[in-house]
Amino acid sequence: MTRPLGPSSGMIREQLALGIRVRLRVWGTSMLPLIPPGATVVIAPASGCGPRPGDVVAIDRDGRTVCHVLVSVRRAPDGTELRTAGTSAAPDAPVDGGSLVGRIAAVEWGPLRLDTDSPAFTAVRRLAARAGPLFRLALPLLRLPRIADALRRRGAWGLAAKATLWPAEVLAGLDIRVRYEARVADVARTGGSGVGTGGSGLRVTAGPGLGPGEVVAIARSNVEGDPVLGRWRFRKGARGELFDAGLEVSPAARGRGLAADLLLAAVDATPGCQRVTATTDVLNRAARRAFARAGLRATLVSVAFRGPGGRVFVRKWRLRGDAGVGSTRP
Repeated sequence: MTRPLGPSSGMIREQLALGIRVRLRVWGTSMLPLIPPGATVVIAPASGCGPRPGDVVAIDRDGRTVCHVLVSVRRAPDGTELRTAGTSAAPDAPVDGGSLVGRIAAVEWGPLRLDTDSPAFTAVRRLAARAGPLFRLALPLLRLPRIADALRRRGAWGLAAKATLWPAEVLAGLDIRVRYEARVADVARTGGSGVGTGGSGLRVTAGPGLGPGEVVAIARSNVEGDPVLGRWRFRKGARGELFDAGLEVSPAARGRGLAADLLLAAVDATPGCQRVTATTDVLNRAARRAFARAGLRATLVSVAFRGPGGRVFVRKWRLRGDAGVGSTRP
């Protein structure tokens, strides 16, 4: 399955609705050799007449954006049914027309760029339909960009630890998480993106979300059609807490301290808020760094796993002080 790494389908739809094309790096081997892992796809709004069989489209499957070839379109009184498939994978389950996110306008891999409307891309697509499975033999080389990106997000130690713990995660459901907390008074009042200084070109707003008790902070760019660069969802507690419900940051805005600005906006939009709590995988260095920049401190480590008979065991350690996980002992 070839899926983008980055914003959710909802964020992509918002930018496409403004007429903005979205560039995303994708992973997966189901579209070899047409779209290799680590390539970048340019997603454009679907044309007025809709996609045609043979087009490469982006489909929303359970909140994930999947890029596959459109095989057939069946129109009926009760709606439209789309069938897609990867060039080197089995056909997908059919989806309704509302799952269409957009069409792939171009594929970029290194210095190469192919527009999907060009004769060259059509020729490669026909070749891929016949020889796609053979390209899986080159998978170890094509995984190098993915390994490099994982190394950037998790670090060398985190990547090695993830590989070591993977069998336990699969067989016993091992889950090690870190809880971060902060009083509202301790939340960082300035973020790395410089929102409010007039020099960043960003605008952060917050307000009620779609769900009950939900607060959503959104960061938008003031240029290029006002695209969404980041979103942080929170759930309000009964005693004035804000609980993390999902942080999304566009690849173009990573490393700029945007989480601090999103958290500050959510706190300011929640009268009576006293405390903020967020949880992440212990090996997710990027999320831990974002929480720390926002003024949160690691307070608890929890380990969960499945025992005999499917029983779930949970062990928790509270961290003393307000230092990071690596400098405190439970």
